[in-house]
Amino acid sequence: MRFSDDFVEQIRDRVPLAGYVGRHVAMRRQGNRLVGRCPFHEEKSPSFQVSEDKGVYYCFGCGAKGDLFQFAMAYHGQTFAEAVSALAAEANLPLPTTNPGDEARMEQQQHKSDKMRQLLERGSQWFHQQLAESPGASARSYLTARGLSQQTIEQFELGFAPSDGNPLSHWLQKQQLDTTASVEIGLLGKRDNRFFDWFRGRIIFPIRDDRGRLCGFGGRVLSGDQPKYLNSPESPLFQKSHILYGLHQVKQSRQTGQKSVKDSAKDSAKIKGAAAGSTDSSMPHAGSSQRRLILVEGYLDVIALHQAGFAYAVAPLGTAITADHLRLAFGHCDHLTICLDGDTAGRRAALRTLQLAMPLITESRQLDYIRLPAGDDPDSLLQRHGAAAWMNLQQSPMTLEQAIVSLNAEGLDLTKPAARAKLHRLVRDLIGLIPDPVLRQEYQHGVAQQLANWLAPYQQQPAGGARLSSHSQAGTPYLRGPNRRSHTKQNGLQDGAPPAPQPIHPARLQQLQVASLLRVVMDHPQLWADVAEEVMQLPLHHPALDRLRGAMAEALCAPLNAQGLMTDLQQRGMQDGISLLQQPAINNILAPYRRLGDEGALRQRWQADWHHLMVDMDLQAAMTPTEFPDQEAWERFQKQKLEQEQRRQQIWQQDNS
Repeated sequence: MRFSDDFVEQIRDRVPLAGYVGRHVAMRRQGNRLVGRCPFHEEKSPSFQVSEDKGVYYCFGCGAKGDLFQFAMAYHGQTFAEAVSALAAEANLPLPTTNPGDEARMEQQQHKSDKMRQLLERGSQWFHQQLAESPGASARSYLTARGLSQQTIEQFELGFAPSDGNPLSHWLQKQQLDTTASVEIGLLGKRDNRFFDWFRGRIIFPIRDDRGRLCGFGGRVLSGDQPKYLNSPESPLFQKSHILYGLHQVKQSRQTGQKSVKDSAKDSAKIKGAAAGSTDSSMPHAGSSQRRLILVEGYLDVIALHQAGFAYAVAPLGTAITADHLRLAFGHCDHLTICLDGDTAGRRAALRTLQLAMPLITESRQLDYIRLPAGDDPDSLLQRHGAAAWMNLQQSPMTLEQAIVSLNAEGLDLTKPAARAKLHRLVRDLIGLIPDPVLRQEYQHGVAQQLANWLAPYQQQPAGGARLSSHSQAGTPYLRGPNRRSHTKQNGLQDGAPPAPQPIHPARLQQLQVASLLRVVMDHPQLWADVAEEVMQLPLHHPALDRLRGAMAEALCAPLNAQGLMTDLQQRGMQDGISLLQQPAINNILAPYRRLGDEGALRQRWQADWHHLMVDMDLQAAMTPTEFPDQEAWERFQKQKLEQEQRRQQIWQQDNS
């Protein structure tokens, strides 16, 4: 039986060679390759290699080589048809029918598909030319305002569809190209026996599949009340649920090792800085992870990340993420990061994506989640904060266990036992989707620990010492000593008996979380140089903690270890603030920090927790010069805020003009 090229490629996309070989051969990673002992001859040292990006294997010992199908044929002793049939079942693809004359029809369909792709290429060239000429002036201005360079425009082949008349239709007819086929592939529409341009007044994003074949277009409107985005209609060439925008460029970047314009322009400076011992955290790691993908929402998110040096971003085509999207992604990576928009809809979409991804989780597949500020997407984050902000997020994503708990907890009032029970049930059901029982059990342990950390503040009251009140204001009495004793008697407790566990109000929980970040810096003062500005933005809302923070800023003008800082703070009379930070509820919150092994991991965790907390509280703190350790830090902060606001206003005007 003869199978079409498209059918064979669909199998290849859905069944990664590395994963398939790994089920039969013990492999270990070596750079962007996997190595192991050859299954086709006896050997003591491994000479069998799998190239994940190229999808081929080779043995330096016996010369065995080939692709997915050749491995299946050689290993299982199958014919090509048998190998295709078995792999199609694994890929969940039904075999094509085998009626007489099918081969002729398949050849005819292949010829038609080739002609349509050639027509799409001609259309793409026409759109690109329109962008470069006078009709595309407004589109060029928009793309420039969004920060896109000319090289990025060329790399992604961006174009423009004019809004006046039907110039593409006239051009296709003048070139004597097939207008009927142009309707089928979405270059043109047809109404009342008249052809019209499908895309009008839109920036055009050519869409290629992972093999580099052009299959359709996406268009973003520049003005008017039309839908913001419009895609080519579904066709045999264009099926949105099976394509990830940007995957072709990811593969190109992996194969050629090329860097973005921004990365290339800064290369020499970065190298010099590294040689001099620079620790510039803003340096994009273009291509640093050969088998990583970041799943974002939109075309411009993908393009902005690639231009900033993060050349492993992909996106669905304006539709909900499907299981097929995730299978395709995992076919090209071991490490998938989900990063959808930071609004409520984006977080719901992230949870749905997790639900689809869990049945695909294996020991060799890592999945994590980046949470963005409310109202942000990767493009706007890069516009306002630059590559360094994205790098900070990327270096400290939520683990899968953290994301499972956090996303399921959205909207639940965890002060109520029923809500906590519901969270346990939601998390349990999600983990239950992992097919491997051993792996599922390991994730159950990890999620149980995350749940314990997450729910601890709601389930127990501090047994003694100072505590933060949900109504803490200057002058509010705190329960300690005699006051606490009389309070316990009023609640029917015997003197000295431990208080009954009580759920913590969400407002008080946030105050505890804020205070816990100050506690980390107090315990690890070496972090101060990196996080001082963030510490000064913490909304402490308690006079003792405000005084403690000010005292820390003064004390840490000179290097101090934890014991030295504690001695200094006690000499300054900061015992009340210190007691607040040492209460048991904060100790519970800080349990994850005690498992971190080095200063770098500690700093990344602190910055990630600070970011998530500021997002949750929707805060943009007002700062004053006196809150900073020195004038230089204040001026740097003000310059950054001004640049962010200018960029925000520019983008807002572009999007709403």
